[in-house]
Amino acid sequence: MNRIVLLAFFLTQINFHFILYLVSRRCYPIENFELVSVYAREVTSVVLINTVRYAQAKMIKILTLVLVRDGKRILLGMKKRGFGEGRWNGFGGKVEKQETVIDGAKRELREECGLVSNILEKIGLLKFEFVGDPQLLEVHVFTTEQFTGTVEESSEMRPEWFDTTNIPFDKMWPDDKLWFPLYLKGQKFSGYFLFQGHDNILKYTLDEVDDL
Repeated sequence: MNRIVLLAFFLTQINFHFILYLVSRRCYPIENFELVSVYAREVTSVVLINTVRYAQAKMIKILTLVLVRDGKRILLGMKKRGFGEGRWNGFGGKVEKQETVIDGAKRELREECGLVSNILEKIGLLKFEFVGDPQLLEVHVFTTEQFTGTVEESSEMRPEWFDTTNIPFDKMWPDDKLWFPLYLKGQKFSGYFLFQGHDNILKYTLDEVDDL
């Protein structure tokens, strides 16, 4: 974002000095110099502010979340460090450069719990905002019942199987208990959540959808 802001500032300065040049060349009447100067500064300010807002609106971080099921059991991981530490969650993380979303989901699943799955079904799309943070988190949610390998603890996650009737929502993100029922019944969903801190949902939308 810093590069975009610097570019905007550079361009608005060019605009400001170009108008002053026109005045000096009498393209504008010299008696209107002060008025044109004020106008040029206002244009500079408006363009710079709008450019910053545009840059902030585009700060989207793409993430993945994989939920593994085995009959009436679901595999969750206790986050051991970093964002979401101390909470049960599915397995996932950020998508690396030159990596597709589904490839990122497969990689994170393997790295965090040792399981390999080549068949992931996209079940949800969730967007999260946190008050005071310009970054928007876009989470692509996948599920699978077909996997190989042995469940193993990693440096980031401690996996554990839970019965689908005994999911530990009290130690999960607050939004999970809202969309998990849709997931468990096989319904695709799309949602948006605005958080104050990490525990308080200020507002949200959650819809059942046919396609993602």
